[in-house]
Amino acid sequence: MNTALKIGLAIGGVFLTYKVGKVVSAAMVAMGMAIEINPETKVDMSGVQLTTNIDISNPTDNSMILTSPFVQLFHNNVSLVNNKVSSKKFEIKPFSKTRLPIKLQLTWSQIKDLLDSIDVNFPSSYSNIQRIMWMYNNYKEVINKLGLVVKYSTYANGINYKDSQVISI
Repeated sequence: MNTALKIGLAIGGVFLTYKVGKVVSAAMVAMGMAIEINPETKVDMSGVQLTTNIDISNPTDNSMILTSPFVQLFHNNVSLVNNKVSSKKFEIKPFSKTRLPIKLQLTWSQIKDLLDSIDVNFPSSYSNIQRIMWMYNNYKEVINKLGLVVKYSTYANGINYKDSQVISI
C-alpha cells in the first residue's frame, strides 16, 4: 500500500473517531438533562394566561445547546394553543439550570366550551357574565378539572427531545 493511502486512511479514521465521540457526547448530555414543567397562571378579563415555565437541568460536565421549545396545550388530544416555532438557541452551562417561560393564552370562550365538553353545568339562571365570573373566581379548579396536557419538543445538542405532562396548578 502506498504511503499517501495509509496517511489518508489514518486521517479518515481519526476524523471518524472524532465524529462518533461528538455524537456520543451529545447523546449523553441530552439523556442526562431533566425538564420539568412548572406552570403559573395569570387571570384577566380576556382569559387565563398559562406560563409553562420549562426548567432544564444540565447535570453533565459539558455545555448543552438547546433550541427554543415548541409547546402545545391539548385537551383530549385536540390542540388548543401553541407558541410560535423558533430557531433561537440557548446554551446551558455544565451543572446548571435554566428556566424558559413560554406563555399560552386560553380565552374565557375556549374555557367555557371545554367545560361544556366535560359536562360541567352552570345553573340555568346564570347569565354569560355570571358564568365568566364563576370561571374567573374558580380558575384553578377549572384548569385542574380540564386535564390539560402540555406537550413540548426541543433539540438538545442536535438530538430531538419531547415529552408531555398533565397541567396541575
